[in-house]
Amino acid sequence: MSLLTQGKTNWKYILIVMILALIVSGGILGYLRYFKKEIILISQLPEVKKPEKIAEEERTTEKKIKTYQSSDGFLIAKVIPGKKNQLGNAWESIVEIWTNDGKLLQKKNYTSEDGDHGLVIAQAAWTPDSQFFIYSAYSSGGHQPWFSRVHVYSRSCDKIYNFKEVSGFTVARDEFTMATPDIVTFTVYTSPGMGPTATKSFKLSDVINTLNWKVYRNEKYGFEIKYPKNWKLWITQPDEFSPYGDWGEQIGELAIFQSRVIGKPYCEFHLTIYSNPKNLSIRDFWRARLPEVYKFKSSENIIFGENQISGVKFSMERTDQPLPNEST
Repeated sequence: MSLLTQGKTNWKYILIVMILALIVSGGILGYLRYFKKEIILISQLPEVKKPEKIAEEERTTEKKIKTYQSSDGFLIAKVIPGKKNQLGNAWESIVEIWTNDGKLLQKKNYTSEDGDHGLVIAQAAWTPDSQFFIYSAYSSGGHQPWFSRVHVYSRSCDKIYNFKEVSGFTVARDEFTMATPDIVTFTVYTSPGMGPTATKSFKLSDVINTLNWKVYRNEKYGFEIKYPKNWKLWITQPDEFSPYGDWGEQIGELAIFQSRVIGKPYCEFHLTIYSNPKNLSIRDFWRARLPEVYKFKSSENIIFGENQISGVKFSMERTDQPLPNEST
């Protein structure tokens, strides 16, 4: 239909078009007003907060590096979060030992590919004497960590040890306590498997720092003595005359001495065995040509077996003179 019919305007057609346009525009305006109202209502809704328990769990499992500085200030241990475990409630751990000037000494990675077979550090601390960094761990989910629950970094050895391998004991719980200078106390299993437990203390310097020492065993008198692997052992025969009076008859002597370093003082240990039965304990005394230069007490390194010998005197001396039959 044309707007112009035989030269005249078709007003009826125009009126119909205008009515349709008004209907459509009214519908659009109405929809916009409704949509605007919905937006206002949504914006006025109160903010939904996470339950406090969930929020607290997320805060406690944030990925943060924990640092532990030795009491003398020279070393820093870091426990670094690695991969989050499958349960999503803990981070598997990486342990690093650094010097205070930024040199990395040791690193152990306890993370796993699946986040289910690694270790999470539970407790960590330096010993009061700053010589050991000890830390306990628990499984990140999929295994029992009996074989590696506790590890120890030795400063003098610059090495991280599996505590079970060096002590022979399986630690039953993550918690431990410290005492001066390097004593740590655990709850351990007293028999293989998950059997009875007991509280036991360990002096870490005795457990770890003497691992590679040599051992001299005397079956006749039932004792053994441990000494550094770079030291030498010299066994003497009994003298006919004992210069120690009340100690009784001398029946044997051991001398364990440090290999000579030209220009440096010389250390020597003596273990002398006597027949006098009233002396049943280890006694320390100082015998030295240079008494003010060096003093040392090391009776803790002597271990006695079931057959207690009759009497013992243990001494150490420091001298610049060679022993008999020792070349300079």
